[in-house]
Amino acid sequence: FGTSYAVTRVTSKKNRVENPNIAGTDDGLIRPSSDSNDGSVLDSNDGVDISSEDDHSSDAHVGGNLAWKQGTSAPTAQPSQAPTEEVYRGPLVGVYYFPEHDENFYDGNYFRGKLDPPQYPVLGEYENRDASVISQHLQWTRGANINLWVLNWEGPDSISDLTAKDYIFKHPELPGTQVSFMYDARSRSTEPEDPLSLDHVYGDIEYMAKTYFHDPNYLRINGRPVVYLYISRWLDVKGILEGAIDLIRLAGDDNGHDIYIVGDHTFNDPPDSTFYDPFEVMDAVTNFDVYGSMGMPRYAQQSGVEKYKLKQAGWKDAAAFNGCAYIPTVTTGFNDRAILERNLGNSAMSRRISPNEPVGSLFQALFNDAMDLVDESTGSIIMINSWNNWQEDTQIEPVITVSDAVSIFEPSTLTQNLIYNSYGELFLDIVRATTWDRYVTIPEEPP
Repeated sequence: FGTSYAVTRVTSKKNRVENPNIAGTDDGLIRPSSDSNDGSVLDSNDGVDISSEDDHSSDAHVGGNLAWKQGTSAPTAQPSQAPTEEVYRGPLVGVYYFPEHDENFYDGNYFRGKLDPPQYPVLGEYENRDASVISQHLQWTRGANINLWVLNWEGPDSISDLTAKDYIFKHPELPGTQVSFMYDARSRSTEPEDPLSLDHVYGDIEYMAKTYFHDPNYLRINGRPVVYLYISRWLDVKGILEGAIDLIRLAGDDNGHDIYIVGDHTFNDPPDSTFYDPFEVMDAVTNFDVYGSMGMPRYAQQSGVEKYKLKQAGWKDAAAFNGCAYIPTVTTGFNDRAILERNLGNSAMSRRISPNEPVGSLFQALFNDAMDLVDESTGSIIMINSWNNWQEDTQIEPVITVSDAVSIFEPSTLTQNLIYNSYGELFLDIVRATTWDRYVTIPEEPP
């Protein structure tokens, strides 16, 4: 990997040229060494040399990351030597972050809260605007080498917008974590009788540009502010994708920004042909709905994970052929059966890859594969779905500890008799362990 923040320009539609840095099938794959990604959760000190003569302040890492602070021993001083510095050269790991939690916290309609006994968030049923909640979320994510939050954004003056603008972006501890938005053009129609209307898009992006794009913590790829376009594939099916993207680019251009658009597009099978129109209008593609794309299985099984990786590799290669970048996504599992009665028809997907494997085994397998599929032209971004979508039970946010002896599968109407043990900080541990060896020690430049 190069550093997470070293990126290669991917041009927008209006000035797109062939990008020699995005190659075909083999050239774009980043393959970690076999001993660092064997599918296990490593001890925090295994095979990692983080010793240095220097004091390890928060400035020693890109984004202020000090993984050794999270339950490991601090580095010890070494004999006198040339000054060195630790630099993180792993992927830029991001999470989809949902900022809509208020004092009602889904009105209690979320899966873990309805288990018997319940498994609540460690922070309780919190409000996203609580400064201490934001602070703890930042500490947890940074401690696991997660330095990007992609916020769900529901339009100007929405709960998500006000939380982002007045609380998250203004939080004094935010610097070191980059922030972007996931924008759902479909749900923002101002004409209920015409869900295909795009009359809202220009104004939404103009507001976003004026309100957020100037912020130094906003995610940029090669200087371009990044917007994730949720279910761009749906817009494409309805024949309005190009129109929506033209409006997004126009709103950006009119406000002095060349927007980098990441489409939520790599669902199911990759395109058969080498030329695919959506690649021509988007800068990068990704897949938010891993659960649906895997076929909504009860257990994904290793064969299902391998099949998913093969399809995503096909999407990456097809995108690269058309000068479009790719961002892999991983998930934990899925269960949205507690939201509404109609959701009881949806299948749950276990956090175990198979019945005899441990909790977290699906996430570990998907994350290992994502490390193979990163695209350096994006800054090697890997997305996790999600940080805190408790309604769909995809969250990696820590949950309260319930005795390991308690195998929870009640109420069976919600669990479908799958076992749900509380996972504590397990998923943070997995990300930290899988990216741990991406710290390298380099000599400082002489004065």
